[in-house]
Amino acid sequence: MKIENVEMQDKIGVTIIEISSNKIIPIRSKLILLYDNKEHYFEVINVRTRNTFLHIKAKEIGYWCDRFNSERMKNLDIRQLIGLEINIAAD
Repeated sequence: MKIENVEMQDKIGVTIIEISSNKIIPIRSKLILLYDNKEHYFEVINVRTRNTFLHIKAKEIGYWCDRFNSERMKNLDIRQLIGLEINIAAD
């Protein structure tokens, strides 16, 4: 699965990603993205259909300092995340 869209929401301090999948991914499933040799975790918050695919929205979870919208990542161009592979996290 590849990231199709990224949205930073400063008001609530969270990064939202959107992906399409032909696999069933339940709400509250965990996803993992490797960026700059660091793992970023996401939780599925919405699943809906788009033609024959599932359109999935997930929000970044985890320790605040490690998130994309933290002070440490303030110079990040979120367009760099589009097209990156994201996988379902193992239990």
